[in-house]
Amino acid sequence: MDQFNRILKRKNVAFIDDRDYRADALRVTFTGFRKRPLALCDVVLRLIMDDVNVRVYSLLTFNDGDFLDVCGRHGVQII
Repeated sequence: MDQFNRILKRKNVAFIDDRDYRADALRVTFTGFRKRPLALCDVVLRLIMDDVNVRVYSLLTFNDGDFLDVCGRHGVQII
């Protein structure tokens, strides 16, 4: 956990306010848009990566299957 906290404190790490994505994410979560349901937090992350005003370089996840398509579209590295 200490190593993760050190990574978060790096100058090249930016925190993104997710307020602008929450309502759409909630709607998408309940109406569904894929063959299987996604968690609300996963939908928020997907919407952030789809936002042309936000540049995401990499995503740390244990569930890469939920992000392969959106990461592939935007050149986001899955770690």
